[in-house]
Amino acid sequence: MSSTKTSSHAEHRSSRTSKDAHREKENHREHREEKPSTSHHSAISNGSSTDRAFKDKHHPLLIAIWNTDRTQTNVEEKLKGLRDLIRKGTNPSINCEILHEQTGTPIAQVSPLIIACFEGDVDIIRFFIENGADPNQTESEHHLTPIHVLCDAEYHGQSLRQKDRADLIRLLIKHGAQVNHLDRSSMAAIHKAVIHDRPECVEVLMDAHADPNVAFMGDTPLSIAARHNRRKIVQILIDHKETNVNHRNDQGGTALHFASAGE
Repeated sequence: MSSTKTSSHAEHRSSRTSKDAHREKENHREHREEKPSTSHHSAISNGSSTDRAFKDKHHPLLIAIWNTDRTQTNVEEKLKGLRDLIRKGTNPSINCEILHEQTGTPIAQVSPLIIACFEGDVDIIRFFIENGADPNQTESEHHLTPIHVLCDAEYHGQSLRQKDRADLIRLLIKHGAQVNHLDRSSMAAIHKAVIHDRPECVEVLMDAHADPNVAFMGDTPLSIAARHNRRKIVQILIDHKETNVNHRNDQGGTALHFASAGE
């Protein structure tokens, strides 16, 4: 990755200010697709010896994940380092501390699997899932699971195809991931998948019995999909008999109202 990227790919990207969190809550109402903000948990900006020295204060698993490019050679080097650590008995589900760049004090705890999901390296994510990482482990700040991260908007430096996201979620579910966990803002993964227009992810979640009627700020996934004119997602949801098509939000609106309004 180029050093001109907006933020380091070694940062704890789940971090957002309270203003940013509120903005995400309003996202589906205002029909805006906002990407997650840069983290105030910045750990490393690319390249300098000072940055590398700071990175090296973190857990070895995180050091093995973080790097400055995503070439195939780089991924193979990462995997080799990770295999060596797991072979030596390192717990793949260990909660790793993220340090403040200026003070060096711990500011969050996050699993290597979640960091890998933020980074967006498919092979690294698969490695942790297939080597026993807890698929339901949450990070300490927003209580996000790996599935939440994969359903969310793209994080800085992350590049995952829709199919990759859906396949990884399917793999997480195969390894015991729960699909109805609510984060600190009371968002389920399906809410994020709908807001960020990820029909493949919605389909995988619904096939795994995600609750189609769980409300976020009064709106169900179907209501949100209709409000955003997510036609593919609307069809996926109404094809499942569990979906309540007559749900009314706090203002009395239904999915049909939103669809008719052309929002």
